[in-house]
Amino acid sequence: MAAGVIRRGDYVLIARRLAEAHLGGFWEFPGGTREEGETLEECLVREIKEELDLVVRVGRHALTVRQEYPDRSLDLHFYLCTPVEGTPEAIGCAEFRWVTIPDLSGFEFPPADRPLIEQLQAVPGN
Repeated sequence: MAAGVIRRGDYVLIARRLAEAHLGGFWEFPGGTREEGETLEECLVREIKEELDLVVRVGRHALTVRQEYPDRSLDLHFYLCTPVEGTPEAIGCAEFRWVTIPDLSGFEFPPADRPLIEQLQAVPGN
């Protein structure tokens, strides 16, 4: 799985998972599951376009988190991304918001996202 930390100035884009989805109602960094034959970067571009109608440029890898859930385990690969085309729309998510990194603490994220949030908040100036 891949997820994007989409930055626009001092803000990052987060999306709320659909209620009927796995971990429904939680906030997350947009992304999804890699299809056969895709790179993680290609997966990320496709998923963000499908979920938010936003085209992004995928930058450097930020973090990989291995997360165990009762029904599955996954490796979640986070990448820094920049929006390059489009305005986000809530197509495959319940809603989205642009928030500052310090404000991420006010949202409920799945356990796999928490190490990334801690890493982002530890960087001075974020």
